[in-house]
Amino acid sequence: MLSRSFLLAIPLLLSTAVSAQGFQLQYGGANLQEAVATVNDAQGYSTLVRETYTSGAKVRIRLLRTNLQGQNQQWYEVGIAGASFVHAAVPSSDGKILLCGSRIAPGRSDQDALIAKISHTGEVLWSWTSNTPDEQEELRDLKQTTDGGIIACGTQRGDADSDVLLVRTDASGDLLWQQHYGTSGEESGSGVAFDNDGYMIAGRIGGFSGDLDAYIVRTDNDGNELWWQSWGGVKNDLFKGIVHSGSMFVMAGYTDSYGPQVGTQYVRSVYMIAMTAAGDTLWTRTIGELGAASSAEDIQVASNGDFLLAGQSGNSHLTNGMVIRVSPTGNQLWKRTYNLGNEDLLHRLTLLPDGGFIAAGRSFGPGSMQAVLVRKNASGN
Repeated sequence: MLSRSFLLAIPLLLSTAVSAQGFQLQYGGANLQEAVATVNDAQGYSTLVRETYTSGAKVRIRLLRTNLQGQNQQWYEVGIAGASFVHAAVPSSDGKILLCGSRIAPGRSDQDALIAKISHTGEVLWSWTSNTPDEQEELRDLKQTTDGGIIACGTQRGDADSDVLLVRTDASGDLLWQQHYGTSGEESGSGVAFDNDGYMIAGRIGGFSGDLDAYIVRTDNDGNELWWQSWGGVKNDLFKGIVHSGSMFVMAGYTDSYGPQVGTQYVRSVYMIAMTAAGDTLWTRTIGELGAASSAEDIQVASNGDFLLAGQSGNSHLTNGMVIRVSPTGNQLWKRTYNLGNEDLLHRLTLLPDGGFIAAGRSFGPGSMQAVLVRKNASGN
């Protein structure tokens, strides 16, 4: 049974809409709401929201449906038994929604990897879970493959250390294969992309000195590992997203080891690397400034080959949502920050037919954490 709540049932905090084409809006109620991804169609936006009860006793997936101006909101519960977490969502080729995350089944305390296909009213059309009671598994990113199937990546922990998890299903959610990759250290996958010859997973690996290094795994089309690489300095460096563009893969995340310096300390900066499928580095970029730390959570490719990155910029609890546009050769074209409240963060952005974008995230308002949608034009305004 679908649970549906309307505007009168859930308090809504609104910032001022910029225009009919652009807006910055917050949504939510007494619980903690965090928007993780938005899927658009001709009538409006469907946003996947991770909701945590303030008592911490329950986590569930909800779908927020709005019109193209971010108004007329309706809420639907995605009916997956147990505690459910969503980390990413993409449109399916038939106009529905594919999501990934994890689920804690009723009566258990461990997490299973989760992939599901749902409608724009939250109806679960099918779902797959790893169902491994002795392991902890979650998925952080997914893409639909050219044959209509799904490739998803995340993390698997079966013993003392974690490994990257890669899952491949067919278009109906039936498992084709799953693979783990890693060393004796801690590895985690945050983003996945593919070309005709295989998959590339971006994430992080625990460094020997206790810091995190950026990490890449390359596989063939059957998930067999071909090579892996890591990059890092004296502090933490990691990737959150990856895209395939032309003949290269481009990763984005953040670095604490490079970029602007204040004394002997580096200011956290956006970290990007472009490379070939064979692992040859084409270019490396750090994008940062002295006054504010910045990090990327997502990267997408615009129709002209530019890259758009979403994340946050600021210091301590005074962060703003951030979007950066970068040329195909890694040069910053512009950077925009959006003051949405406190501790603002944009998780993922969706490119729109008019060249603009909508980004999903969260902000801490007077009452609690709120889901956020930011809709802007191609210049970020």
